[in-house]
Amino acid sequence: MPGAAVRRLVLALFALGGCVGSLREGDGGTDGDPLGESDGGADGGNVEPCNGLDDDGDGKVDVNPDGSPLSRSCETACGTGSEYCEAGEWVCYAPQPRDEVCDNFDNDCDGDVDEGCSCSVGDQQPCGPENVGACRRGVQTCQAGGSWGECTGAVEPEPDDSCGNGVDDDCNGQTDETCGCTPGEEQACGTDEGECVPGSQSCSAEGLWEDCVGVQGPWDEVCNGLDDNCDGTADEFWEADEYEQNDTCDRRYWVGEIEQDSEPIVMNDMSLFEGGDEDWFSMRCQEGNNWCVPGTSECTYRITVQVALESGIDPDDVEVCAIDGSCTEAADPNRLFCTHAANWYDEWDSYLLALVWGGTCGADDSKEWQVVVRGAGGSEACGYYGIAWSFERTDEECP
Repeated sequence: MPGAAVRRLVLALFALGGCVGSLREGDGGTDGDPLGESDGGADGGNVEPCNGLDDDGDGKVDVNPDGSPLSRSCETACGTGSEYCEAGEWVCYAPQPRDEVCDNFDNDCDGDVDEGCSCSVGDQQPCGPENVGACRRGVQTCQAGGSWGECTGAVEPEPDDSCGNGVDDDCNGQTDETCGCTPGEEQACGTDEGECVPGSQSCSAEGLWEDCVGVQGPWDEVCNGLDDNCDGTADEFWEADEYEQNDTCDRRYWVGEIEQDSEPIVMNDMSLFEGGDEDWFSMRCQEGNNWCVPGTSECTYRITVQVALESGIDPDDVEVCAIDGSCTEAADPNRLFCTHAANWYDEWDSYLLALVWGGTCGADDSKEWQVVVRGAGGSEACGYYGIAWSFERTDEECP
């Protein structure tokens, strides 16, 4: 049901290193290493300690010899980041714990998601009677505050069967069991609605209807374009997401700009439908202001795309592809970077696609990416998923 996958989003990106510290102003547009870290010395190996004083007498307070700010790595229970010397004090810019709310996230970073909540907002569960006779299951959706909403779409049993209609109205597994009939008489039973197949029943020597024989269905509704529960509507519990028009690259959904080293962008309850549905997205990874020596090589930048599957989608039926180019270039399958088995992580029920590129100090190393989620190899995936993007500058070597 929608909403379950989102609790895995962001957590996986943090584990991969997808969320680091706050941006820092540098040289007004040139780029480079904002850290300047070292293992030696009493204060992280920097010439000056972080104390608000000009200890080395160069007229500058709390900076490295090259003029860059004092900095070093730091971490919280929520992930790693960088801390900077500000007014003589170290300030850590790593993800911080927050009060827990019922939103599918581990807000307080204690390893538990939505503790104390009956459910997580957006989750759904079946409700109502079993799919027996005329009865149909409904669905409940978790509301704000972490409580289950009303059961919608359920068909409840009638007090008694209506004689002569061949339907198990009271949903006890027997049709017209208390209704009189003429011995040897036969009637159809069940329904031919949707995927159901009707059966037949005979009148016993005692003048009562026997069990319905040969009937098939109904079943729980699944996302397959069919009316599985035989209520006259196919896939009624499977709602197209609000971006469903993004089924081609030309109609892609503009996610927006992803600032370097900012919080991941997360979209929940996305849907794939039978019939070769594709979901296209576009975003721009916007480089931040970093410290470096102009004209030198700058390595590296990384965009990470996480797609968390739910509702029984088979990972083998889904692929995630990306390209740093136009839709015309995206039409060439040889230009796309696509997921494969090595990109699947069971612990998060997710695909992780991480792409890196190098840059040059003083140049704009921002990139626009097109990303598509679709059936793999012509397969027709169906169900819900969550998707998240992060963009950061790393210390890895150039690709």
